[in-house]
Order: sequence, then C-alpha cells, then structure tokens
Amino acid sequence: MTSSASAGASATNRPTIADLVHERALACPSSTAVAGADQELTYGELDGWATAIGGALRAAAPSGREDVVGLLLPRSPRLAAAALGVLYAGRAYLPLDPEHPVDRIARTLRDAGCSAVVTTAELAGRLPAGTWPVTLLDRTPPPAGGSRGAVAGIPPDHAAYVIYTSGSTGEAKGVQVTHGNLLNLCRWHADAFALTHDDRAALFSSPAFDAAVWELWPYLTAGASVHMPDDAIRNDPSRLRDWLLATGVTICFLPTALAELVATLEWPAGAPLRVLLTGADTLHRRPPAGLPFRFVNNYGPTECTVVTTSGEVPAEDVDGRPPSIGWPIGGVTVRILDDDLTPVAPGAAGELCIGGAGVARGYLRRPALTAERYVPDPGGRGARIYRSGDRVALRADGERQDRRPGQDPRVPRRAGRDRRRPRPPFRRAAGRGNHLGAGRERPPAGGLRGARGRAAAVAGGAPRPPGGPSAGAHGPGRVRGAGRAAADGQR
Repeated sequence: MTSSASAGASATNRPTIADLVHERALACPSSTAVAGADQELTYGELDGWATAIGGALRAAAPSGREDVVGLLLPRSPRLAAAALGVLYAGRAYLPLDPEHPVDRIARTLRDAGCSAVVTTAELAGRLPAGTWPVTLLDRTPPPAGGSRGAVAGIPPDHAAYVIYTSGSTGEAKGVQVTHGNLLNLCRWHADAFALTHDDRAALFSSPAFDAAVWELWPYLTAGASVHMPDDAIRNDPSRLRDWLLATGVTICFLPTALAELVATLEWPAGAPLRVLLTGADTLHRRPPAGLPFRFVNNYGPTECTVVTTSGEVPAEDVDGRPPSIGWPIGGVTVRILDDDLTPVAPGAAGELCIGGAGVARGYLRRPALTAERYVPDPGGRGARIYRSGDRVALRADGERQDRRPGQDPRVPRRAGRDRRRPRPPFRRAAGRGNHLGAGRERPPAGGLRGARGRAAAVAGGAPRPPGGPSAGAHGPGRVRGAGRAAADGQR
C-alpha cells in the first residue's frame, strides 16, 4: 500500500533526483544531456555546471537547507544546470518566466522569501531590488575537474521545487513539491514509457509551467537527452512537426490545443516519435487513425506533482463518449467523496480527492490554506489527501458525469492555476483541465472520462495498465489506484 510522500520521511536512504542524475554523469559523461538552439551540454558538463552553482549557493549560505532559490532563466540547457545545481545544494528551486511582467516576478520572489537568485547578466535588470544575492550564470565557470554531485542525506520530505499558481482567480500561491513526490513521478514515467538512454525528449513548456518539471527530470534520470525548440518553432505546428522529425524526438509533451493540431498533420510511417503526451485543457478530438505514435491524455493538479491520471486515447470512437483521461499513475489514489469525506454512492456527485505519493507538501508559507486543502486521509494510516474542489460523479458503468447540467464546461484550466474559486458545474465532456502525465495502455470502455477540467473515476475491476503497485481501495466512490485501475483526474 502506497501512502503520500509527506508521510514517508523515514525512508531517508532513498536516492534523490539529483543523486540519479549525478550517477548518470559518472556513467556517461560524454553523452548529450540537454540541447538548445545555441548550446548543448553533455552529462559531464551539466554535472560540472551544477556542481559550481551548488557550491556557490552553499558558500553563500552553508546552513540553507530547503531555502528557496529563484531561477530567472529562459528555456535553455543552463536552466537545467541551474535547477540541478540548486538540488545539489540541498535547496528548492523556484522557476520564473523571464517573459512575465517585472512586478509579477518581484511579488513572487518576495512572497517565496527567496534566499538567492540565479540569472544571467542580460536578465538581471529585470530583478527588483532585494536582499537576495544574485548568481550570474554566465559568469559562473564550471570546475576545472571532478564533480561532487548532491549533498548527502536529503530526506524525501524536503522540498525540491516550488511552482506558483497563475493567480488568475485570486492571489498566486507557491506549491512545495518534495524530493519524494518528484522521485515517484520520474519512476512511474520511466516505467510507463519504458525510457532508455536512447530516448530523445522535447522540453516545450515555459519554465514557470510545472509541465516543464515532467519534461526534464524523468529523462535526465534515465540517461536520455532533452532537446529544446526555439520559440518560432514552438508556435508553428508544421515547423514543430518538422523539428521533431529532424531532431529524432521519440517522446514529448504538447499542450492540448497544439497536440490536437500536430496530430492532424501528415506523419511518415517511420517517424522516430513513439509517444505524444498531452494535457492542460479539454481534449476535444481523438487522434486520427494511422498515426505512427501513441497519443496519451493526462490530468493532474500542481498540488499533486504534475500528473495524477493518464491514459492512451484510441483513434476510433468506440462508445460515442469523449476521450478518457486514464488511470491513476503509480503510487497515486483517486476517490470521489462527499463534503464529510465519505465515499459517495455510485452515480452521486462528489469531490475528487487525491492521495498517495504525488500529494505535495502544501502551499509555501500558507499553513491555514494548506490545512484546508490537504487534509488527513479518512482511511487513516496517517496519510493526507488533497481536496481538488473538482465535482464529479461515478456512473454505473464507471464513467464520471456532471450531475448539474446547463453550464459551459469549456473554462480553461492551466497548470499552476489558482484553485480556490468554486468550480462551476460541468456536463460530461472531453477530459479537460491541467491534464499532465501518461499511461501505457488504452483505457477500457469503462475508463475515466474528463469533464469541465474535472476528473472522472472508474469502478474497480477494470484491466490494469502498467505503472506501479496498487495503492487504492475498492468501494463505492473509490478508484483503485497506483497506475492500475481506470480513474480520472485533473491537473
């Protein structure tokens, strides 16, 4: 039985993501780790840069474990090096998008209480005045030789990174995600998609969008390479397809609207791409028949480490219903509960509640809000669940359906958004919301179905896809989890 990472701090002997990347650097130092339009870093070079950055941070604050370090950097190999360096130092990194307004960057830095900022000389002018020391990445040379990797003994319940919600419906809030949370995501992803060192992934997302976490660390821990298209290519579906083919990308994530367009383009039968992951909005279209790759829809809130559920979408419309958003990923549970956190009867509406190893620590410096949204698991065992606020119903055939008709379900939901606004009711529709993550097999006809950016759950007993040991429980309103039984969620 798997519990949330926050309850598993005793497993201090587990490796961190930084440990795993360092091991890859020692094993294959000359292999490509990350590549952009104008820079490429091997694993050895990535490890060297990260060691230098981590050393500078430790020298500035020797006792700064879990301090938050802001990263004001664009999508680039140096962003990966800086994030790894922060992890090497035992700190938590906070990615900031340089394209965001200066006042938003300032509010985020101050709200997070950042102890330091890593940026470039070119971007330093966008930093507000503050007490934090600034490390200029373009002036931090890698060490002459040798590498040290991460500081030893980082517990799995220590924060690895902080992602801020968009604040579109209120005040933006930082979500603290732990090393244990991130490790569970990476291990599930590597197993679900059979990653090897030969895979070539694409990093498409903005640094401040938590999908970027998912687009980076599973591949670096597997010894694969991560490639970053420039902005002109990212915004043109045809050019993006051509870039994916020319770069030899084998697996990548694209946001829903773009993935729908890219999937309709012509693809050669021998395309290297084998998996196209999507999420972050409602999936309205099934992929056309004959694609040379799998098309996988995903869902999950920022508060639960990017991906909660995932499932392959078949081209054929076998039941006339919207595409499924899959099953809980490995180590994750999904249940539908009433206001008293009691399982609802089949067919009744309830709140989607998420448990297991993906449940993040909570909101940074907001204990009251954390206590409101992250509550003790009514099933006991000392674990917690996250109350998503998403209202769903479990039908007799296992699919979720909105019980309050008449409102438009097409309200966009983005990764890292504010989630406290009451959710409008939603009718059954294409799985929507911040769906991130992926599964290995097609969902059965009774799989989870997304609606209004919400989630849907499926009754136990459905065929189980690969993805980890069972972590859920059977019963009305519950979804049997851990990447197995069909269930639905939303990011």
